Parts: sequence; C-alpha cells; structure tokens
Amino acid sequence: MNHDNSMTSFVDLMAILLIAFMMITVLLVVQMAHKENLTQVDLAKTKVKNEHNIEGSGETILYLTVNAEKIMTLEGKMIPQDNQIKDLQELEKILNTLSPSKIYLRIDRNIPTGIAIELLTTCQDQGIISYLVTSEKNGG
Repeated sequence: MNHDNSMTSFVDLMAILLIAFMMITVLLVVQMAHKENLTQVDLAKTKVKNEHNIEGSGETILYLTVNAEKIMTLEGKMIPQDNQIKDLQELEKILNTLSPSKIYLRIDRNIPTGIAIELLTTCQDQGIISYLVTSEKNGG
C-alpha cells in the first residue's frame, strides 16, 4: 500500500504551514506592540515590575493609548476627535464592534484622573471586565 507515503507528505506540509503561520503571528504581534510603543506617553511610575503574559486562549486584546495632548489611539490608529464626549462615543462604537475581552490602557500621567475613570467606565459599559493599566518601573 502506498497510502503511507502520501499521508506522510501531507503531514509534513501541514507541519510546515503550522510553523509558518505561528511565525507570522509572532511577527504581527511584535510589529503591533512596536507601533503602539511609538506613541509617546509619560507613564506613571510604579515599584511593581511590568509582566505581560498573554495566554493563547483566543481572547481579543486591544491597546488603548492616551497621550499628554489627550489624543486617544486604539491599536496605533487615532480615534477621531471633536471633543472628549464625542471621543468616548466613538470609542464605545469601536469597542462594541470589536468586542474585546481585555484592554491594555497606556495613559499619560499628566491626564486628569477623571478622564481615566471615564475610559474605564466606558470599557466596563461595553462588557470588558479585564483591564491592565501599564506603567514604567520607578528608577529608584
């Protein structure tokens, strides 16, 4: 029977495709994280070490950044803004469409606390129950 030879090549092909897709996924994640870190944000200082462990559980994770000029970017793309209320309404629409399970917030430390609370409340209203507010490790 010659079935084993054809099945072996099929398994080899699937293994190569699996490895290729895994490598492409890693490259895309690294590229997105790099793009998100290009937005200059003066993060709050903390004594806790940042460790982001992303589990492969099929969860949708988004990165929301607010810089010192109060400009919001989601996944590196600026959210259209007229004023703060419309920004939050636009954010609600986007979150409703994407339905993420987790959101990482990078908020400049010079942003008023009220805006950060409004962002968290908006996320909570959209059913996002897991947040991570990122900070920089304090140098001292």
